[in-house]
Parts: sequence; C-alpha cells; structure tokens
Amino acid sequence: MAFIAVDLGASFIKGCILDTRTLTVSDILKIPSPKELKNRIKTRKEFDPRQFEEIVRRIIKTLSKKTDMGGVIFSTQMHGMILVNGKLKPLTGFISWQDERILEKRNKYETWMDLLEKKLKKKNLADIGIKMKPGIMGATLFWLSQNKYFKNKDSVKSLFLGDYIAARLTKGKPAIHSTNACGSGLFSTKKGVWSKEIIKALDLDPEILPEIVSTDYSVGNIQIRGKTVPVFVSYGDMQAAVLGSFVGLSERKEFCLNIGTGSQVSTVSNSYVPGSHDVRAYFDDKYLSCCTHIPAGRALNVLINFAEEMGKDIFNKKVDVWGKLIKLRGKPEDTGGLEVNISFFRNNAAGRQSGYINSITETNFNFGNIFRGALINMVDNYAHFLKELNYKKGDSITVAGGLACKVPQLIALLKERFGKQVKFSSNREEALSGLMILAVYLSGRFRSVRSASLFCRQKRINIQ
Repeated sequence: MAFIAVDLGASFIKGCILDTRTLTVSDILKIPSPKELKNRIKTRKEFDPRQFEEIVRRIIKTLSKKTDMGGVIFSTQMHGMILVNGKLKPLTGFISWQDERILEKRNKYETWMDLLEKKLKKKNLADIGIKMKPGIMGATLFWLSQNKYFKNKDSVKSLFLGDYIAARLTKGKPAIHSTNACGSGLFSTKKGVWSKEIIKALDLDPEILPEIVSTDYSVGNIQIRGKTVPVFVSYGDMQAAVLGSFVGLSERKEFCLNIGTGSQVSTVSNSYVPGSHDVRAYFDDKYLSCCTHIPAGRALNVLINFAEEMGKDIFNKKVDVWGKLIKLRGKPEDTGGLEVNISFFRNNAAGRQSGYINSITETNFNFGNIFRGALINMVDNYAHFLKELNYKKGDSITVAGGLACKVPQLIALLKERFGKQVKFSSNREEALSGLMILAVYLSGRFRSVRSASLFCRQKRINIQ
C-alpha cells in the first residue's frame, strides 16, 4: 500500500510517495510556502489559504500518476488558524503562528493580551500543557471574538492549516487530532478533551471547535484516477518529526533537538508532568514534554538578510551569504570575545524581546565572528532548555532538522558541548519519516504507532 504524504511547513511544503511495503520514501517534491499577504498593520501575519490548497492539489495530482494510492496523510505547522463557514469557505486568511494582533492596544492602558490574562486568572491552566501566547489558536480566536468577528456568522469553525486542507479536499466534516489541538491553548492535554473552563472564560462558543478524533480517523475520500482514496486527519509537524527521529522507543531517557526555522527540545513520557515547559499530546496516549520557540533559522536569517542587503545596497552585488558562512574557516568556538544574542523576535523561549551584539573591539567585529557567536548562543540555549527538561549527563540526544545538517560549525559545537551522547538523525526528512511510520500504522499491520515505529527502525526507512 502506498500513501501520498504532505508536510505543510512554514518555509516549504513537501510532498512524497510512501511505499509501506518497502519502507521507501520517494519522489520528494519541495515547494516554497506561499508568501505573506501584505498588511498595513505590522502585528498581523496572514497568508492566502487557497494558495496552500492549490499547492497540495498540485502535489497530489503529480504524485498520483506514479503509483496506486492507499491514502493521503498530512503533517502541519502546529499553530495559526483559519476560520471557515459551513461550506468550508475561508472567512479569514491563514493567520500564522507569527501573528501578534493579540498584543495590540485595546485602549490607552492595556492590550488584548492583558484582558485575556485577566479572564484566565485563577483558572486551572495546569492541564492545558502550554501557555497562552500570540499566534496560537486560543489567543487569536479571543481577539476575533472580542472584535465582533463572529457576529451574524453561523456554523463557523476554527481549523489548523492541515485540517482545513483535508476538509476542503474531501468536503468532509472538519476534525482535529490531539497533536494539533494541544497547541491551541484551549485543549486539556492531560484529559484529551477541549477545556470547557478555558473556552467559557474566554467567552468563546465551543461549537466553533472541531471534533477531536483518533489517529486512524479518515476525514473523507477523494477520487484519484477513478479510485476512492481516504484522506486522514492531519498531525502536528513537531510530533511527526520526533516520531521520525525514533526518539522515545527505549527504556533509557532520550531527547530530541529539532533545529529548523525554529527550534524545539523535547522528550517523550508516559505520564503528564506539568512545569515551566510545554506538555503536548503525542501518539499512543503518550506526552511530549518540550520547550519551543527557541531562536534558530528564523533568527539567523536576520543576520543573513543584513549581509545580503549590505552587498546589494553598497556594492550592488548579490552574495551567497549562506554558502560562504558554511565554508567559514577557524574554530567554531572562537569569536575573538564577541558576544551575540539572537533573540531578535518577540515571545521567544529565551525570554528577551530583542537580541544584541556585544563586546565589540577594533579587531573582532567581522561577520565570521558574528555568525559563530550566533551559533554559540543557539547551543547555550539548547543546553539551558535541556536542563529544564531534566536532562542529565549520559542521556541520549538526537539532533534533527534541516538546519542542523546544513551547518558544519553547529554540528561541531553540539559535539563539543554534549560529547558522545549527541547523535545526528540518520536522515534529513524526519517529518516525512514520521509520516511513513504513521502510514505503516494506518495500513492496519500494527496495533499501535509504537509497534510501527519499532518495525520501521528495525527494517530502516529508505529515503530516495
């Protein structure tokens, strides 16, 4: 049985064919995600959801010509949201995880976030698993509700990107998996249900939220080359990447360090243990303790863009900054004393609202030192958040994500900091590997996602 898999990322949308008999991931397509819609209000970040849908339909059409399909599955960015009406027509753009409208002033003295926090004061937030923050569904829905956006609009549903596309493809009933619902701020991760207490406190209509469904739930069917093919509910991309890294399968404590546009540090656990970190839903009724929004590729791009603009504006020359930085010579830990903090965007896990470059002298201020200083700051952050998740010397760390494999200096720094305990994922497509494991499970050969994972680890997934 073969599946078409689609990973809806912030930077790229990837599609591929998953052959569950040979465990082969083939025909990988990588398409840049749609560009942000222009908005005169800087705090608002929206995209045209129809552009995402168009790309996905194109991927399915292209890949379906190459093999018989047994199903279509998705992983999707875990935050952001789209409002649709009863006919699945978008009522908003895809309001992304970078959206900060909740931080806008509602009056002279307070923001909408201040009001939200007042309403949640003394409420039981321990079961939710995450903190309410800009860009997540709960915060954005609260803003929309307070600004009378739902007035005279019946049958409105709030969906994650993957669930919107699955419903649009099939015209099926909107549904959501717990690996996405847990990122909404409205879901009791401990109990596995929508939190009536939080929804009521924020004056939201519970009917606006889709039904929570199981891992093997089919949203509906599509016709591919005369064949009826099921489309399954979408899964959180972070959980899919952790699954594809084969973390959490041994009795020994293991951590996953995923480095891409953003970074996450996580570990799989059998019990729900709240703390200063997030606790998200995972597969087989397990939990993912994690620290998210750690500065990574998005923050490094601030430095890259600066260098590229300087080349363009001053020298009228286009420069491949990434290519040159990756080939930098010199010890990765040597910055000449220069200090760099890459907390360039608000609401990042490091707790700062801006970054800095410090301890500049007349000899150390060059772009090589700035870049190495940024990488050192990244590794310092990882060490801090691993400790927050109770990492101890000797615990295993698996490093995954496209950025980790792309930058040799970062690999060297991670090895130096964590020693032999750090290992690098055997492939660069962890999310697609996670979708392969899920496809094997959905094919009906195993009773649990864990059993499918053990099988795939033993037989090995072949990525072409």
